[in-house]
Amino acid sequence: AWGDAVACGHNSYDVLNIPILCVGKEDGQRIKAAIISSGSSGAIASLEVSIAGQACHRISPRGTTCSDSIPCTSTNMFCPFDKTVSKLQNINGWCNACPVDEFGNPTPLACYFELDDGVPRDVKFIEDCVTNCDAQIKFSSCKFCPDKLDALHFGIEDPSDKCLFCPNYDLKYPERIVPLFGDNIQCWQMQAFYEYVDVSKNSQNCQLAQSMNYICGCGGVGYAGANTDAKKEVLVWMPRAMAMFSIFGSFFILYDTIRTPLKQKKLLNQMLATLSFFDIVGSIAYAFTTLPIPEENYLYGSKGNDKTCMAQGFFIQIGTIACFMNVSISVYYLLTIDYGWKNERLMSKRPWFVMPPIVVGLVFACVGIPFYDNLYLWCNNAARYWPEIPVILAILAATTIMINICLNVRKTTQASAQYTYSRNSVQISKMVFEQACWFTGAFYVTWVPYLAMQYMWSSG
Repeated sequence: AWGDAVACGHNSYDVLNIPILCVGKEDGQRIKAAIISSGSSGAIASLEVSIAGQACHRISPRGTTCSDSIPCTSTNMFCPFDKTVSKLQNINGWCNACPVDEFGNPTPLACYFELDDGVPRDVKFIEDCVTNCDAQIKFSSCKFCPDKLDALHFGIEDPSDKCLFCPNYDLKYPERIVPLFGDNIQCWQMQAFYEYVDVSKNSQNCQLAQSMNYICGCGGVGYAGANTDAKKEVLVWMPRAMAMFSIFGSFFILYDTIRTPLKQKKLLNQMLATLSFFDIVGSIAYAFTTLPIPEENYLYGSKGNDKTCMAQGFFIQIGTIACFMNVSISVYYLLTIDYGWKNERLMSKRPWFVMPPIVVGLVFACVGIPFYDNLYLWCNNAARYWPEIPVILAILAATTIMINICLNVRKTTQASAQYTYSRNSVQISKMVFEQACWFTGAFYVTWVPYLAMQYMWSSG
């Protein structure tokens, strides 16, 4: 077809029971001229017809039109559903190019807000822009955020299910920045956005937004389950108190393992002293709780900045060397109980017991530098999942070694029960084994809850 050929009596996108095509006068004359020029009597003109698609778009100097039923078909184009053209028949706007910044980089935030004045976009604008422009708001360094936030999750059936950023309409600080959609979105814009766009109050999008409304002074869930100043104060001081107990305990172990020259010569004491030292470093970092967190995060007790947050996260990760040192101690018990190694032989292998945990801990602490961020209670590695992998491997390794020791001790005890000399040897092994069990129990009590909390943050 050469022009705007449309189905008679119907819109171009309606379903037709009788496929009749009406052609305008000018187009009809062109078809007639084409038949005559072919020189064939009774020639048939071939017409290409599309029910919905590029053939149904109206081309104007402003661009290609679009509507609810006729989407933009070109790559990286979307329909803005401009209200200013709503009076034009069957037209909801002109296809626009996907939003980019001055350097040509995608700007997904422009699908949600007017960048000039921060006003939320129309719902249909958001949906079409996000769908056609792949405009997801991604959270690469947020441990408790979803991988992406997009308009495909929007829409409700019951008005009572509508999400509100401040459910009680008690916005106190409208000018504060909310780090959800970007670096420049203020509280009043968040409130306006969720009032304007239908989002289910049970959706992850809504729950994430409401978990940050404490920044704006809104009543509600607060953060980390603390919705009052009293609860927020408990969140600050409870980890601080536990860290102080850990520091005192580690200082006692450190003193007890090196207080005499005889104790200093034993490999186990040297490893316990190393473990205690790094536990003290990590516990001191934990004891600061929210103090190093950037002040603009508006958490209770936060007085820091990006550098202090990074420093706290780094030294907390240094503290995980204590976890890795537990694996070396488990190997020590395995060699002592199952293979009968003496201290002299063990001391000859001392670098292999001490250095690997330190090297692994330092590597992961340095690799995490770009990812240290606010985790509500303190600053730590905010990347998803991979920071926990070394701790998981350490727990699995220690568990496997201890299971092997248990099985060997049981087997040896049964086999040697009838011999007096063997019974004495087994008794010594059992004493060392009991010591190893107490050590492993303390290891689980310390690191399994840590891993569980990190996993809950990672999974949102």
